[in-house]
Amino acid sequence: RTGRALGGGRLPLHQHGHHHARPRRRAALRPPLPGQLEDPARDADPAGPLRPRTGGGLMAARVAIVGCGLIGTQWDAQAPDAPYSLTHAAGFSKHPGAELAALCDQDLARARQAAATWGAAAAYDDVRALFAAERIDIAVAAT
Repeated sequence: RTGRALGGGRLPLHQHGHHHARPRRRAALRPPLPGQLEDPARDADPAGPLRPRTGGGLMAARVAIVGCGLIGTQWDAQAPDAPYSLTHAAGFSKHPGAELAALCDQDLARARQAAATWGAAAAYDDVRALFAAERIDIAVAAT
């Protein structure tokens, strides 16, 4: 038995009558093994190690959000009764595996206000200065 492949070729069918043109990525669905997310090379960084998460050995990812407008930081302040996070800042500030390290906006006053609201450690008005000064694991472009 055979199946049709893209371009008119044939692929062998498995016992259940279907074929896999691409390998399955089941490993991507599994949780990481202990120590898999720890990076000793990063811990030797002169800027210091990633902050340990409370209650576990995994390290918190340092997050920067570039853009402090509605989707970046403001919608949750406008809809405080929403049952879920509406902004990137709210989502990362509540996530146990994330540390909201820095916010950046062309308007420094807005970045500082958002940093105070969401508990970010730093505020910038220049993205190059942010990445020169901070060690960031995840950057969100919310412009």
